Amino acid sequence: MTDKFREYNFEEWLLLSEDDKRKIINDYWNPFKPEIGQKTREKIIQNFKEKITDKIDYCEFRYFGFYASALFVIPNNSKTRIPTSFAGLTINKGKIKEKLEDDLWKIKWTHSGTEELKINKSTVGNNVWQ
Repeated sequence: MTDKFREYNFEEWLLLSEDDKRKIINDYWNPFKPEIGQKTREKIIQNFKEKITDKIDYCEFRYFGFYASALFVIPNNSKTRIPTSFAGLTINKGKIKEKLEDDLWKIKWTHSGTEELKINKSTVGNNVWQ
């Protein structure tokens, strides 16, 4: 398995078994060394964005809790259906609850509660709570 602890392009990543993906995510990727696996995660996010196209305002790989990780996604319309996982990663869907300041928004996440998040307002589409 140690030879699998490396960076992948998206096609290689998809060919891995779910068990191998889980081991890489849990045992190799590390929130204290975010550069490990960064290129692989960027490829996953890039392909996710291509599949969803213009339906999202925000997409980022993040950790929450103790080594729990997910793609954090805010669709530009809260009624947009977003899959619960993509390429072996859980998706944590967010909904904008209110605008706090110019670029500061209150976000309610499916799996990790509510937080204040800075999002450039030019990237926020029709998801505004108006």
